Amino acid sequence: MKDKLLALFSLQKLPFWGVSVLCIIMAVATFVEKDQGTAYTYSHIYGSWWFSALWGILAILCIVGIIKGQVYKNISLLLVHISFILILGGALCTKLSAKHGYVILNKDSPCNVMMYEDERTEVLPFAIKLDTFYISYYPGTDAPADYISHFTITDSSQKQEISGKVSMNNIFDHDGYRFYQSSFGDDMQSSTLSVNRDIYGIPLTYAGYALFILSMIWYLF
Repeated sequence: MKDKLLALFSLQKLPFWGVSVLCIIMAVATFVEKDQGTAYTYSHIYGSWWFSALWGILAILCIVGIIKGQVYKNISLLLVHISFILILGGALCTKLSAKHGYVILNKDSPCNVMMYEDERTEVLPFAIKLDTFYISYYPGTDAPADYISHFTITDSSQKQEISGKVSMNNIFDHDGYRFYQSSFGDDMQSSTLSVNRDIYGIPLTYAGYALFILSMIWYLF
């Protein structure tokens, strides 16, 4: 029994356990974000000290596993560990350089200012104007199924107007800025969108996930 436990929690397998724990936390965070909003979730989970500490511990486990567990002798397993490090590097870039704010859109009134929770503001390189906002209901009921914003982006650098749509299940991306439906005005003449800009962390994290999938297929076969 003792030997089985030691094998289960060997240096080579500890990073897998760490990733499993983080995946569970992020899955729970998805439901929390839907219920409480992006700002709350980032403040209490993604931006918390304990979540960053978990990522740091996982990074250390990966490096120790590579060195002490002689993972470098198994190329496929080495790539799995490297993928973890890439994902962690992406998370670190997100933590250090990503911007998280929100914009309040009104009909026929362009907005080019992103606001932060600490009351700071930042001028955007483009303007956004709300065209329509409406609530989609489940057929035959008064229960909301989705909240949908249609808007127009005027980007002087690209010399064009771009039509955009954001809903609870649809993210809009423009020039590295990702827009999420957050809330709306009581008169439905305004809409609040959460804004996230992470030009380094997201590509690095996606590269890590892609390498993880490919290396796991290689490792298993």
